Amino acid sequence: MKDLFEYQDYREYLTGWIANQPKRGRGMIAALAKAARCQSPYFSRVLLGKAQLSLEQAHALQRPLGHNRSETAYFILLVEWARAGDRELKTFFLEQLESARAKHVQIFKTVYSNRRNFPKNISRLITARTIMRPCMRVFRTPAPDT
Repeated sequence: MKDLFEYQDYREYLTGWIANQPKRGRGMIAALAKAARCQSPYFSRVLLGKAQLSLEQAHALQRPLGHNRSETAYFILLVEWARAGDRELKTFFLEQLESARAKHVQIFKTVYSNRRNFPKNISRLITARTIMRPCMRVFRTPAPDT
């Protein structure tokens, strides 16, 4: 499944997410509808593009979808972009989506570049802990009673 930040339509993302669940998502529409506090037929209409999620419903889906803060913000931006009624507002949300996408790519590149240095970073951490261990013991000892 593609990363959330590769999607430009929240319905496509939800459909792909459901399809990638165990048992090909059997029962997931009902579970997501319950999380969004709506009926399953309405949620099916959302997935088919015949209805929209409200912002409250979109936010309520974040826990079952397992999103972190940046993914939650991006998903809600996707919903806002889809709900926008005029070109100017759509452009506004599109710029925010592109900015969030660029930020995500930058973070991904930073994390990926640090993975190549992973063993070196770990050895520094182990060394720092080894040096600090005697100091930590001093702070853990209880103060003498007077």
